[in-house]
Amino acid sequence: MKKLLCLLCLFPTLLSAQKQLVRPEELVFNSEFEKQILTDHFTNQKTDYFKLFVANGAVLNENAINASREKVHSFIATYNNDKFRAKKSDKKVKTLYSAVHETFLSKYENKNRFEDIFDRGYYNCVSATALYGIIFHELEIPFNIKESPDHVYLIAYPDQERVIVEATAPNLNFVTTINPQLKENFVKMMKAGKLISQSEANSLSTDALFDKYYFRDQSNITLLQLTGIQYANDGLYLLEEKRFPEAFNQFQKAYLFYPTERNGYLSMVAGVQALTNHKRFDETHATLLGKLSRYDAYGITAEMIKGDLQNAIQEILFNKGEKELLSVYYDRLMHFITDASLKSELDFNYNYELGRFYYNQARYREAMPYFENALTQKPNHLQATSIFISTASSNFRNKPNSEVLSTLETYRERYPVLSQNNIFNEMLSLAYLKEFQRYYEESDPANGEKYRLLFESFYKEHQDVELDHYSVGKSYGAAAAFFFKKGQQSKAKGVVMQGLTISPDNYELKMRSRMLN
Repeated sequence: MKKLLCLLCLFPTLLSAQKQLVRPEELVFNSEFEKQILTDHFTNQKTDYFKLFVANGAVLNENAINASREKVHSFIATYNNDKFRAKKSDKKVKTLYSAVHETFLSKYENKNRFEDIFDRGYYNCVSATALYGIIFHELEIPFNIKESPDHVYLIAYPDQERVIVEATAPNLNFVTTINPQLKENFVKMMKAGKLISQSEANSLSTDALFDKYYFRDQSNITLLQLTGIQYANDGLYLLEEKRFPEAFNQFQKAYLFYPTERNGYLSMVAGVQALTNHKRFDETHATLLGKLSRYDAYGITAEMIKGDLQNAIQEILFNKGEKELLSVYYDRLMHFITDASLKSELDFNYNYELGRFYYNQARYREAMPYFENALTQKPNHLQATSIFISTASSNFRNKPNSEVLSTLETYRERYPVLSQNNIFNEMLSLAYLKEFQRYYEESDPANGEKYRLLFESFYKEHQDVELDHYSVGKSYGAAAAFFFKKGQQSKAKGVVMQGLTISPDNYELKMRSRMLN
């Protein structure tokens, strides 16, 4: 991820194809009050515009917030009467404009939150427009909110008189924290995604292209979208202060309220910086990585996510041997991954590396479940297949052959690709031979014949398998001895000849053939 920011010029931006970047239940809140208000809005469908705008603040406590809200409601009540409603539209707006300024707004401040209006009377175009919007909404005065590259303002009675309510002078830029490098990267990203034509790129400056495309989604915006702008501004303030984790959290909230390309882009930038600066492979790192995995439309690739997981595995497991810590990290990461294909890739890598960790310690029994899980995700993976077979072979030592055979047959059914591996086929053919031998030695010809036929059928399909000729001699020899003792010399001779067709130079079977002749 450390090189990610220098690759921004390669990023396509395809909002229409973008998966859900942010989920309300995953937000990180700055206070219990903010958690309560945003949860009410996103989960409980209870929306209080005043509290939504004040929720991201840190100056006012809950009592001060409630007092400020009551002050606004008292102000609204003053004008919520027939006398005021009888005024002409432009008169209503002018009256409210002057009264709001006199009651609430004392000084313009570029960096500003909504709560600052009630703490010191300080405002900017976003916070003041929010206040006008809340008041107009309660008084049922229709309005639109307009956003431009350097301003936000309100138009009352948009379908009739179109009375403009300027919260600040329009030359005051409410996004001054967007630095030239961020603008340049955004424009490069749009060019790479072929969303800016070559003719435009040749004729317009970076600033002009940024203004056009960064704000291209906007015509009219809602109070909720204005809430998103306030959170985005907050994120920009934090970016400027290099407080990247906090900025990432605010941009995620901005995106939920206002899911535009620019909010997705800013969220990605802050998230990458937060991840790059976080040096420990812990739950915080896993959370950031998991959330960033969704920004594939902004250039976060599956390979980047897999690479960071691999680095975490190397550090936590192979360098430190902390398997439990890796499990916590991995579970946290997977909680935030939403892409099924990426989940499968990560699950394979995690299980394969854990299997390899135990395999290198010759702890084959512990390695086996991880390799099984890895093959479930990638049944045709050559390296995983090879180490799986090697682990299975080592794990079978000192186990009864019947258990070995049953396990091998289960593996063959579960992972058909194993049938293409001759080492696996040699193991399976040997297991058939041993069962064939065992049952005849235990005077159980029915099961003995069953496994003889299974072996011969299997060998017919896999004649390139390197046979264990010693076991072939022992198995067919055991069958011949059984029939010979039963006085069935013809059967004994027949089974020996059948064995010789499979293993023509088999010393034991040649000796038995001579004896039976």
